Amino acid sequence: KFLTGEQGFMQWANDMSNALYDNGFCWASGACRVVIFHDEWDFVLKFTYDKEELIDYCRNEDYLYAKAKAWGVEQAFASCEYVGRFALYDIYVMDRCYCNEDGMSDDSYDLQYKKYCSEYGLDPDENDSMEEFSDNCPEYEDQECMLELAAEHWGEQFARKVIDFICEFGINDCHCGNWGWINDRLVIVDYAGYGDFARAIRNRRIKECGR
Repeated sequence: KFLTGEQGFMQWANDMSNALYDNGFCWASGACRVVIFHDEWDFVLKFTYDKEELIDYCRNEDYLYAKAKAWGVEQAFASCEYVGRFALYDIYVMDRCYCNEDGMSDDSYDLQYKKYCSEYGLDPDENDSMEEFSDNCPEYEDQECMLELAAEHWGEQFARKVIDFICEFGINDCHCGNWGWINDRLVIVDYAGYGDFARAIRNRRIKECGR
């Protein structure tokens, strides 16, 4: 009913919530896309259900993952592969990751706090240090700080390659909610871009690939 346009996704998901849960399925959604997964799957199904300004975010992601492989930085990203078109929707398969936005936020905060105390000669165990950091702290959940956190896991050399790749293709919006773990490997799980950045990626993709 959803795939053919008879129902909107949220209506369908609400109608099917008990049946989905009873059969081991779960789903999550953002502004424009949906992820569906199952207890026994090591992958997820992902698709764009609201093509804001005609941006197919999943197609952006598929394009960028192919580019990441060409650059040798695919280990920094959850893999993306096109499955096929079902009625009105293109479906993609991606690695299933363990995502914990609060945990990512806490880890980034801890790193930025450690760096701040080191830079300004503060005792990290002092309440005054915590208060000063809170008054002056960077946006520790944003892309720049998350990439600094990733460098702690990836190593500086690989992190530099990933950052160069991200800059080359104008990938934005990699905040703490768009990261996850595949076993002990930290990856970006949502890298399609957003807003003007996503439109620029779409335009580059169409110019190169024709779609």
